[in-house]
Formats: sequence, C-alpha cells, structure tokens
Amino acid sequence: MLPSLTSLHVDTPKRLRSEASTKDVTPLDDMLESLQPELREFVLLALAVKDCKGLNGICQVNHQFDEICKDPLFWQSALRAKGWMPDWSEPSSPGGMTPRAYFEMVCTMNEPHQAALLALRRDTTTIEAVAFDGCTSLALTHLPPNLTTIEAYAFRGCMSLALTHLPPHLTTIEERAFAGCTSLTLTHLPPNLITIEVYAFWGCTSLALTHLPPNLTTIELGAFLGCEQLFGGAFEVAVLAMNEDAFVGI
Repeated sequence: MLPSLTSLHVDTPKRLRSEASTKDVTPLDDMLESLQPELREFVLLALAVKDCKGLNGICQVNHQFDEICKDPLFWQSALRAKGWMPDWSEPSSPGGMTPRAYFEMVCTMNEPHQAALLALRRDTTTIEAVAFDGCTSLALTHLPPNLTTIEAYAFRGCMSLALTHLPPHLTTIEERAFAGCTSLTLTHLPPNLITIEVYAFWGCTSLALTHLPPNLTTIELGAFLGCEQLFGGAFEVAVLAMNEDAFVGI
C-alpha cells in the first residue's frame, strides 16, 4: 500500500511535526495538494522509501511537478517530513546548502554516514572518530555551532566538504581529522583552537589560511603536509616557528 500524507506526518517525530507547522515552511500537504492523485502518491512513496532518483526523475519529466520542484519550501517540507531537517542551521540553508541539495546529499549517503549526520544537534560538542571517514558526498559549508572537538579521521577523504569556517568554540582537531579534504578553502581557524594533531589537514590543497589563532599552543607533525597554498607566506613562517615538521611527514 502506498503511504499517505497522514501516515507520513504521523510517523514524523513530534519535534519535527511542530517545526513543520511554523510559518516559514509550507506544509507538505499544501505543496502537493494540487497534484494529480497518482502523482501525489508516487511522490509520497519516493519520500517514504528514500528514493531520491525517483523524486528527481519526476522533477525532470513531469510538467505538473516541475514548478513545485523549483520551490525551496517543498524541499524544506520534504526534509521535515522525513525527519532530516537539522536543528543547528536555518531551514532555508540546512548545513549551509540549499534544501534540495541537502536532501539529495542525505539520500546518497550510506547508512553509517547518514546516521552520523542526522545525529548532529545544536548542542553537539564532538564529531566522533571516523564519523564521516570516506564520505565523498558530504558537502556541508558549516558545522554545529557548539563543537569543541573533531576527533581522529572524522572527515578524512571528504572531498566535497566545503566548510567556510569552523565553529568558534572548537579547541581540538585530532589526527587526520580533515586529511584529504581537497575542497576546504578555510581562510582562518577559530579563535579558541588550542591543538592541531598529526596530519590533521594533510592534503588539503585548497586551504588558504593567513594567520594562526591566538590560543593555539600545539601543531603536530605533518599537520599541514601537502597544503600547497600555505607555502611561502607569513602563515608558513608562523607555523614553522611552532613546529618545523608541520609541513613534512614520515
């Protein structure tokens, strides 16, 4: 049996049902009520079974649904209907992305990575070790605001990760936390950062850091190995003054 609008809303967590009724997001019911019944049921099925290809296929070939697919409010409603809307960023820009891009990203993740992403909350203080290790589709531009620690290998190999800044309370970046994150274009590090462990930013070829934060006391071996854009400037000089091995490995 195909799911109904009612069944989707009943299955949605209470907190998310409450959010879905706020004025800034049109309820999914209202977004879809004008569709032909057959198409509406197909869309609901796609939402219920995590079928992003099916939903995107409708957007591409069905004229009736095409305009709805262009509306960010539909994707906000879809995220909330599935319980995927994060509470740590604005509904209009979940994780710093467009609602549709965020929806599609979550759909493409494997189950462990998806679970790690959906477990993040505003009060999350730690990204656990290997949480997103190898998640090449992760394309967030920011992280929960209260993070203090990013553990070892947390984002290793996340080539699409496009963070524009790191949370202000972050104090520790552990071993290889961002190794291989080639899309990181950070220009500064958070002011409360104390420790950058071994190979933390190894191979982050797009890093564009210009200065060190005032509270930083430790930069370990190979922390910036392979970060080509950091060579030859004031940042390199400042880093080498703290650890002459920060740009080399063993």
